[in-house]
Amino acid sequence: MVSMSVPFTFDEMSAANIQKFFLASNLAAGGRYAVFEKALTEGAAQVFFDTDVGNDIVYFIPNCIIRPDGALSTNEEDWWSGPMVLDILYYENSHWASKPYGFVLASNID
Repeated sequence: MVSMSVPFTFDEMSAANIQKFFLASNLAAGGRYAVFEKALTEGAAQVFFDTDVGNDIVYFIPNCIIRPDGALSTNEEDWWSGPMVLDILYYENSHWASKPYGFVLASNID
């Protein structure tokens, strides 16, 4: 079995990020969300790695899941942040059959 994950942290407490972190559905206007009401969803992604030196990298992922990965930081003296992880899933169809985990493009992207 081959697997790969990309851990990341969000530090913007937007409605979309909060919903992803809590797997929540919107109850009504006013920012009320029902926690653990949504299942993890699969989708495609592009991850951009911008570097100051050398090549920039774009990782094209045909199938993945974004999920919470730990505790929500609620330190009042610092930015609130939420740890997440992008799990890359095996994907096979006619277009991606030869690269089921996607591909990486390395170039000087400006």
